[in-house]
Amino acid sequence: MTRIVIIGAGIGGLATSLALAKRGIDALVLEQAPHIKTVGAGIQLSPNATRILHWFGLEDDMAAWGVEPEKLVIRSHEGETLVEAPLGRDARETFGFPYYHAHRADLLAGLLNRQPPGRVRLDAQVVGMEEGRLTLADGKTVEADIVIGADGIHSVVCQHLFGVGQARYSGSVAWRALVPAERLADLDIPRESGVWWGPDACMVRYWVAAGRLMNWIAIARTDRQTPESWSSLGRVEDAADAMAPFPSTVTRMVERTETVHEWALFDREALSAWTRGPATLLGDAAHAMMPYHAQGAAMSLEDAWVLAGCLARDASEVGLARYELLRRDRANRVQAWSRAIERHCLLADPEEVAARNAKLAKDRMAYRGGFPPGQIWLYGYDAGVALSEEATKPAFEPRSD
Repeated sequence: MTRIVIIGAGIGGLATSLALAKRGIDALVLEQAPHIKTVGAGIQLSPNATRILHWFGLEDDMAAWGVEPEKLVIRSHEGETLVEAPLGRDARETFGFPYYHAHRADLLAGLLNRQPPGRVRLDAQVVGMEEGRLTLADGKTVEADIVIGADGIHSVVCQHLFGVGQARYSGSVAWRALVPAERLADLDIPRESGVWWGPDACMVRYWVAAGRLMNWIAIARTDRQTPESWSSLGRVEDAADAMAPFPSTVTRMVERTETVHEWALFDREALSAWTRGPATLLGDAAHAMMPYHAQGAAMSLEDAWVLAGCLARDASEVGLARYELLRRDRANRVQAWSRAIERHCLLADPEEVAARNAKLAKDRMAYRGGFPPGQIWLYGYDAGVALSEEATKPAFEPRSD
């Protein structure tokens, strides 16, 4: 029997384990932490992700803790509507599956609770890799015929396979926070994916945890030295200063926040390969991306389902190679697309801002009441169809300019 070992019990690792279990394939997940952490806060689960979560049996879970936004609205810091796109019922009707806002902890719990007994080993930090054997920090070893690196942006598996990847500092710092709904009751915040673009800064906010918590993330250009860590605490005052030019519905929300986390935004250059021999990468380990298209979790779920399907067909290096062939182009495109949109979100030059807004107004008229080609390409992806030999590349290619 082929011994499959997954390194990392985040969304991608747990999803891969569950996707394999759905196909009757045994696997072991190694997680370095002594318990599953709830690092992070809100995540967005677009239909390409919820399709897979439905296959996992999480439909009722998502209905219980997810929040289904009615629409996406991007506004300028002065309040002008730049983009308005339908979600809610329109997303279900167009793509067959819902669009949810969720707390990462709720999703992790759902994936973890469905793991077969004994499938996840905690406090198991991998410190060495040789063909067929993994060495843990406590000196123990684990035999492995296939290794899947789902261990995040600082992937040990990636370093072992391809060397240390070069991180690209974006020049921006992000703050994130969760605010109890009762602290914001008088602000009358709608159930939408709310986004504001301003000079050298932007803000995203949405409800999570069945509407009990407001999740927000603020991003701003800065030359201040900040670690690349989602667990570092920041100062509410710094986030408030960065958001000062924004409308009161934003600034008052930030002011009522008790605790924020702060980290520098980095991403990685696209890898030329994910697989070497009997080992491959998945999720952020393979294609860490900027948050502007909110596709990090979705790409991990897509990877997981396709990889499991490929291994079900051929649990060898052949299956890993097929997985990479089916997934790398799409993931790298989304990674590049997420980087490209950064500039549009943070524009400060008045002439460039005016040109951007004029183009968005034209696009808004063209796609009023519907989904533009980019969203259709992104949200309409079917990981099951992708496993078919007849799967072809989509006609639409996200722009990288």
